[in-house]
Amino acid sequence: MVRYRKKPVVIEAVQVAAAVYNGKTWNGSPFKCDVLPQWLEDAFTNGTIAVHPSDRDYALLAIKAPEGTMIAEPGDWIIRGVKGELYPCKPDIFQSTYAATPNSVGSGVKTGGQVEGSKPRSRKTKGSKARERASFIGTRPLKVTMQLRGQLVDVKVVPAVNTTTHVNYQITITRAGTVLHWVPTRAEIEQIGRTVAMHTELQSSH
Repeated sequence: MVRYRKKPVVIEAVQVAAAVYNGKTWNGSPFKCDVLPQWLEDAFTNGTIAVHPSDRDYALLAIKAPEGTMIAEPGDWIIRGVKGELYPCKPDIFQSTYAATPNSVGSGVKTGGQVEGSKPRSRKTKGSKARERASFIGTRPLKVTMQLRGQLVDVKVVPAVNTTTHVNYQITITRAGTVLHWVPTRAEIEQIGRTVAMHTELQSSH
């Protein structure tokens, strides 16, 4: 009998969190990640992932997997396969099957003490200048008022350094004193970064 060894593959995954959906907005983030990956955002847009009707205290997600529609609940992982397919996985199976890659960032999987959703800092190399970090990276919380999703909101950014090589930001969005439990998209994160950086430059010039 000829034996074969399964080829190693690298997947992306995000864990589902317990959140309530009232038909229009989320009360709490439905995923355990700071920034919604683009493929996950696209899945909601094109209907690959949708909220599944439920009488539970938290929302269930219906995922159009290759095998058919499958349901994901809090604690489950949503996996993006090598061909871009999505499917849920129970946490015990996920933990026994997958291990985070050393350079895993932004997927919600913790590796080497790295903060969830964190991005690696640029490293200085000999004979060349490292890429300059954004001016809003610092030790003090920063708060700006800006337009997001057609609404005027207050955005508070708190830099949180976890290791010498990774940095993460806690972003709180409020409107009229009420916290909005939004999951910022990549485009929104970049918009917030530009606005905060501009605000910081104006403050330092005075």
